[in-house]
Order: sequence, then structure tokens, then C-alpha cells
Amino acid sequence: IWTADLIGLPYEGVLTALGAGGVAIAFAARDTVSNMMGGGILMADRPFTRGDLIELEGKLATVEQVGLRSTRLRGLDDTLLHVPNAQLSDRVISNWGRRRRRKSAFAVSLTYDTPREKLAAFVTRLREVVRDQPVTDPADVYVGLSGFGASSIDIDVLCHFRVLAYDEQVEAQHALILAIIALAEEIGVEFAFPTRTVHIAGAAGG
Repeated sequence: IWTADLIGLPYEGVLTALGAGGVAIAFAARDTVSNMMGGGILMADRPFTRGDLIELEGKLATVEQVGLRSTRLRGLDDTLLHVPNAQLSDRVISNWGRRRRRKSAFAVSLTYDTPREKLAAFVTRLREVVRDQPVTDPADVYVGLSGFGASSIDIDVLCHFRVLAYDEQVEAQHALILAIIALAEEIGVEFAFPTRTVHIAGAAGG
């Protein structure tokens, strides 16, 4: 105010300018403090670490760096995301990178002309094949007939592999599918594929 008086500025204008500037600084400081507090919460709770694959609001991304104010994420489409820590600290985050196992669910379809005895034998042996895979969790395997498809009798397979990385899951599924193909050849059943039967009516009156 003494400087304003010296150069001839009105006190009221200076006070108003200082007030507006103070409010702007306060808002900026509030965001900064919130992000820094969020960073502290993330570092204390450690819901994820660098390299983890996380899901945030329906989007999957890999954690590249956890900073003091923001966290850097890399999306599956290679998009780089900078998310303020204040937003991360109060969101539900699914950490895919810390799963102790990975689920595999698919259907095996056999042709409708498969004899009942072979169908039952295949399902029984299929359950054993899935359970006996080296990385399968044997306590959590489900195999059974699920219904009648448009051109097949369908068998549902649900199991969990005790692997951490996605590439390990791919390898486990690869080995399992080869084992299922070998089982089908051994028992003598055939996998179904989409088929259609067309009936052509004869001309009226012969």
C-alpha cells in the first residue's frame, strides 16, 4: 500500500488485485496439495507399482511411473496418459498385474452324430486333461455339457492357470488346446463347424 501511495495508485484497486490474485493462487495451491497428498497415499498404500497392468474406469493401461503430482500410464493402444494423483487415490483400481492366476473359459463343440457313450467318455476325459495340465489349478476346474448349439453339442470349459504374465497364459492355453485335439482323435469324436441343411421342394403336381 505504501508503494501504491508513492506512485499514486488507489488503495482499493491494489487490495482488489491482491485479493483476486490470492484466490487464484489458493485454487492452484489446493490442486497441487491435493495431487501431492494423493501421491503420498499411492506411495503408502502401493495399489500398483511400475509395470503393473491396471484397469481404471474401464480402460486398461500399464503403469510407467508414479510421480509426486501425477502418474504416467501407457494405454494398450500405446497412448500416454498423465493422471493426477488426486484422481487415482479415490478411484477403484483393478490391478491385473497382481493376479495370482488367470481364467480361461471356452467351449468345445462336437457334432450331433456323436454317440452318447463317446460323448460321455470325452467329457470325463476332457475334465481330466484340463485338470492335469502343469499350470492348471486342479481345485477350480469345471467341464460339462452346456446345451445344444445351432450345429453342435456344446461343452463348456472353465479353468484357472497359475501363471502371472499374459504370455504364460497364451502358452498354457496353446498346450491345453493341443491336448484336447489329441483326446478327440484318441476317442474318435469330431469337432463341429457351422452347417446348414437345405430342403428343396419338388415342383407342384410332379
